[in-house]
Amino acid sequence: MEWYLGGVKRTLTINPANMKRHRFDPASEPEWAELAEYLANVAPSGDVVHVSARPEGMSPNQVASRMGMSRTTVMRLISSGELRAYKVGAHWRVPLAAFDAYRHDLNARMLGAIADDIEAGLVEH
Repeated sequence: MEWYLGGVKRTLTINPANMKRHRFDPASEPEWAELAEYLANVAPSGDVVHVSARPEGMSPNQVASRMGMSRTTVMRLISSGELRAYKVGAHWRVPLAAFDAYRHDLNARMLGAIADDIEAGLVEH
């Protein structure tokens, strides 16, 4: 869950699988207590709370779409071990944490390459 408090974006992650009763009982379910605390903190500021669900595993097609690359490239990354994935039956799934880590690493490498190019250009001129 993402929410804003004083203009600052905050994030709360709740896995419903860890919640046994789903009865909104803060005494027995700590996740409900944490959610209730967030809502109580946001109420005075007038900010809006947005709650959404996200999958814990993405298909190679979903990864390709989000990364702007082909499914073939994603499968190559999985085969090489550069992108961690697991199989569910005949289908590959990329854990969201693995996707985030790969995207972060790729962005860092691209920024490093751009910085090197800029620095080389400054030295030449």
